[in-house]
Amino acid sequence: MALFHIYADESRQTGHPAMFYGMIILLARGAAPELDAAVTSLKENHKFGADEIKWSSVSKSKIDLYKSVIDAFFNSTSASFRCMRIEHNIIDRQKYHDSNFETAFYWGCSMALSRKLQICC
Repeated sequence: MALFHIYADESRQTGHPAMFYGMIILLARGAAPELDAAVTSLKENHKFGADEIKWSSVSKSKIDLYKSVIDAFFNSTSASFRCMRIEHNIIDRQKYHDSNFETAFYWGCSMALSRKLQICC
């Protein structure tokens, strides 16, 4: 049985017509250690002191680091990306998620992940 590392996040739950769920899926024995080592090395080479690389914090001074991280991801042979758009007007958070944004987040992640697994596994 294959093991995966899955990193997921959403964008814009309020104030926008739609939100996106994105996830990076890494094969545990291939891409996860490979990308971890590559990103750690890139952070050291670019003198990036923070633990987390936040895409909302891209700056001109660190653009080469961000480009290198993207290249490392696309050069990996056992990593994939999944993104799903959900229109806000089709989600009734009050009815289905008790108005809880955290519950809605995990629901969206499970929808995006289940569709990815139907394709690849």
